[in-house]
Amino acid sequence: MTSQCSNEPREPTGDDHYIPDLRNAHLDLSSFHSDAEVLVKEYRALGFKDAELVEGLYSQVLKRVDKKIYEPDEDDLICRYLTPGKFLWFCADKSLHFSSPSKFDDPKECSVHEDYEWEIERILIDKEINPATWDVYSAAKAQEWLISCWTKLDDHDDDILLWHKYADGPTGVGITVRYGHLKAYLKELVPVQAVDDLILSGSVEYGPRICLPPFNKRRIFRNEKEVRFAFRHLQFRSSEQFNVGDAFSIFRLRLAPDAPPHHEKAICELWSKCGGTN
Repeated sequence: MTSQCSNEPREPTGDDHYIPDLRNAHLDLSSFHSDAEVLVKEYRALGFKDAELVEGLYSQVLKRVDKKIYEPDEDDLICRYLTPGKFLWFCADKSLHFSSPSKFDDPKECSVHEDYEWEIERILIDKEINPATWDVYSAAKAQEWLISCWTKLDDHDDDILLWHKYADGPTGVGITVRYGHLKAYLKELVPVQAVDDLILSGSVEYGPRICLPPFNKRRIFRNEKEVRFAFRHLQFRSSEQFNVGDAFSIFRLRLAPDAPPHHEKAICELWSKCGGTN
């Protein structure tokens, strides 16, 4: 009699569990390649250094990105998830923290689109220029930005992974504000520290549209629904704080769905004592 069940390994079926990437179309960079070739030829004829050449290539990339940044509605709620320690700092200092991309999780933060990266690398190798020259320059340009990251709230239920990733779990705290209120306040506060007296804000793009580097992220981060406020610092510092004490009333609290009652009570009492609206 043949057994109905067997521990013998099955024959492979050819199923590799691959999920096709429907957004896998690459950019047509033929025009960029032609312009880059001309630029390299001109720069070499003028005796420019390799560092100046990659600066020119970077400028060529930025000319081709979409300058429009799509923004949430003025009344949309945005949230910044904080660990308990960061929440205590916010209550005591009443300041918003802007960080450089070097402190973010994504190593591609504020980089140009990977198709441009690959095309530039091919051009440099073809011209016998060390592609590391581009890597160094591109990384330095990314670090010029200082960014405040928020999440757009459009549902009663938050993504539980956001609480664990950014707030250390159910004892973290969310600070919420209307997008238009914070934008108007930062527009008056930040430009004195910014290149061109300019602060940019809006929703992060997760593809396929390519816009300015601070507002592009890879699609693997799409569940964060990120909204950003960003500016380039005159002194290229790694971080900056802006006091929001005189606008503290525009902020509210948001607690994790699994926050214990004693935690909720303690946070609300602390918030009220610090002048927050409960």
